[in-house]
Amino acid sequence: MSDLSVIYSVGVTLGGGGYGNTAYHAVRGIYRNGFLKRVIATKTSALDLPVDKVRIAALPVPEGLLYHALPHSIYADVKDSYYDWAATRHIDQCDIFHGWVHQMNRQVVRARALGARVVTNGASSHPQTQVRLVQEEYARFGVSAPVMSQRALETSSRDLADADHIIAASEFVVRSLVQAGFDEKKISLVPFGVNSQRFTPGIKRDKLFRVIFSGTVTLRKGIQYLLQAWDELRLKNAELWIVGLVAPDAAKFVAQYRSREDIIFRGFISDPVDAYQQSSIFVFPSIEEGSALVTYEAMACGLPVIVSENSGSIARDGVDGYIVPIRDVAMLKERVEGLYQNVDLRHTMGQSARLRAQEFTWEKYGDGVVAAYRKLMEQK
Repeated sequence: MSDLSVIYSVGVTLGGGGYGNTAYHAVRGIYRNGFLKRVIATKTSALDLPVDKVRIAALPVPEGLLYHALPHSIYADVKDSYYDWAATRHIDQCDIFHGWVHQMNRQVVRARALGARVVTNGASSHPQTQVRLVQEEYARFGVSAPVMSQRALETSSRDLADADHIIAASEFVVRSLVQAGFDEKKISLVPFGVNSQRFTPGIKRDKLFRVIFSGTVTLRKGIQYLLQAWDELRLKNAELWIVGLVAPDAAKFVAQYRSREDIIFRGFISDPVDAYQQSSIFVFPSIEEGSALVTYEAMACGLPVIVSENSGSIARDGVDGYIVPIRDVAMLKERVEGLYQNVDLRHTMGQSARLRAQEFTWEKYGDGVVAAYRKLMEQK
């Protein structure tokens, strides 16, 4: 299979934040294995790829301008639809076309017409699962905004159904796909990675027990349950750091905790390494994820983690920290207090978390993507 050719398409900045970073490491793996024919993106910061392998399908206006000009409910639909149209001209004959849901429909039509097989990412749970879980939270907390547009729900669901193979980021994603009727043979589990040379344990500068949450502060990520648990615990010589921008859906709920001296809203931090290193444990009670990169980062920094069963974490329950049910405030309190009381257990679990994270390199992720291609072609 040495002559396998792959066109990879992602409608964001390749090598940028979020899934642009994930896509970059996939593309690096494809290129390293000799299979990359082309990568298409809106922009690129991946300067280590050959120029002749990269094609740009830029938006007609700066993305920030588009974001502010359009209602939030249709912004992603417009952006992704335009990208799909613009990227289609870069599709020619290949063995595998790899795109991302909600931004690949026209490209898929052209790639299939040229004989390609289609791969996509299960970077989050099935869209129907996402909508159900997050809508339940919105109903609980009186938020009227849609979880995603009807077009996004339909397009993303169709893209997954039409793909020949899906690369799922976690067991939680796999379960959501199987529950939606997908054959497990159509799915490859490929967890994400972490740069464990950048994210490392450090010297903590004080003796305060510090819990850290990192990520967008939104109901989807369970911030409401962490704040409730912390409020009820009332631990002495302890504080909670909330790292990330507060989303509109959580703003009203979060407001009641703004005046608390033991809850520090740090906002967005471009380089969170020091924040992890100054913390004692990491807590992430997400309602719905694919496989949250912040959980890998915290573990690589030597923190024991308390994560929900829906966070898609690589953590092992009782070894690297604890896995708890979603929305379970009582269990959150029990696990946080247990690690608060037991310094030796924090140390042991933190060491284990660090070793566990080191198993998940970005190189391994890229090779896992290629292994999924091989699996697909062998099935053919």
